[in-house]
Amino acid sequence: MCGCAFSGRRIAHSPAMPPEIALVKPAVDSRSPAIHREERTPTSLASLSSPSPGAADFSGANTSADSHYASQSVAGHPVADYPVTAAAEDSPPEPMLPRTQVMRRGQLVIHSDFVLPERHRLIEELAAERDDIGDKLALPLPDEPIYVYLFDNEERFRRYLYARHPGLPERRAFFLEEDTRLSVLAFWGDRVGEDLRHEAAHGYLHSVLSRLPLWLDEGLAENFETPRGLNGYNISHVQRLYVELNTGRWRPDMERLEQMTAPGQMRAIDYAESWLWLHMMLETTPARKQLVRDYLSDLRREGTAGPLWPRVVKAEPQAAQELLRHLQSLAHMSADETGERQTVSDR
Repeated sequence: MCGCAFSGRRIAHSPAMPPEIALVKPAVDSRSPAIHREERTPTSLASLSSPSPGAADFSGANTSADSHYASQSVAGHPVADYPVTAAAEDSPPEPMLPRTQVMRRGQLVIHSDFVLPERHRLIEELAAERDDIGDKLALPLPDEPIYVYLFDNEERFRRYLYARHPGLPERRAFFLEEDTRLSVLAFWGDRVGEDLRHEAAHGYLHSVLSRLPLWLDEGLAENFETPRGLNGYNISHVQRLYVELNTGRWRPDMERLEQMTAPGQMRAIDYAESWLWLHMMLETTPARKQLVRDYLSDLRREGTAGPLWPRVVKAEPQAAQELLRHLQSLAHMSADETGERQTVSDR
C-alpha cells in the first residue's frame, strides 16, 4: 500500500457562545501540551444494521451545536478499481466502486450507485463551485477530470474502504490525489452536500495548484464548503473560536499554522482558524483578497511561494487584532442576516 498524506475534519462539539469577545491575548497558548487533539468517535460496521436513509442536506450550512469534522483529504493514494483477486468460495465478492450511473458536469465525472436526476440541484451546485473558486481566487481552472464516486449508503462506502484502502481512518468522505488522477469518495447521507462541496473544492484547487500549504488548502475548502450565497460564513467555526478565545485556549497565529505539514497535526480549532483567516481576507477588502490572489498566482507559476504570513504582516502589521475584530463582527451576525438554513430532502 502506498503512503498517504491525510487532512480532514473530526467530530467535535461547539459549546455555547459567550456574550462578548475580549480582544486580549489569552493566558494559555493553543500550542500548550495540555490542549489535546480531538479525535473522531469511530463508527463500527456492526452498528450499521441498515442503509443510511435517503434524506440528505443539499444546501444547508452546519447550524447545529454539534459540528462533525469528518471529511478527509488524501494525497498520493490510488483509487483505481483493482481486479478482484481469487477468494475462497464462501467469501463475499470484494466491493467495487459505484457504476450504476455516470454523468459529467464540467470537470466532475460522477459515478453513483443510484440514478440521480440529470439536473439535480446538488450536482449543479458542485459544478457551479468551479466558477466560484476560479472567480474569487483569480485562478484559470483546467479541464482535468475530477472523479466523484458516490456510494448509496455508509455501509457500502465503509466496506469498500476496508477492502481497498484498509489503512484509511474512518471519515465521511475522502479526496484522493495521485500523479494522474483526482478523486472524491463519499456516501449519500445527511451531510452529503457539505462533504461534497468540501472535497470538490480540494479537487478544483489541486487541479491547478501544486504544493498548496496544508492550512491554506483546508482553509479554502472550509470556506467553499458552505452553500452558495453565504459567502463562506460558517457559524460552527465562529462559535468554536469565540469560546476558545474567551477561555484562553486559542489566539490567532498564522505562523503556527504554516508550520503544519501533516494533516494529523491539525485539530478542529486549527481548521476553524484557517477558515477565519481566509474568510477575512476573501470577504472584507479588495486589498486583502488581492494579497491571497497574488500568493496563489506565485504558487501556480513557481511551484512554491514561501510562507504567507510575511506578506500579510507587511500589509497589515496588526493583522492578528484585525482577525479578532472580524471574528467579533461575525459572532454578532444572526442566522437571519446570513440567510442560514438547513434543508433535508430526498434525492
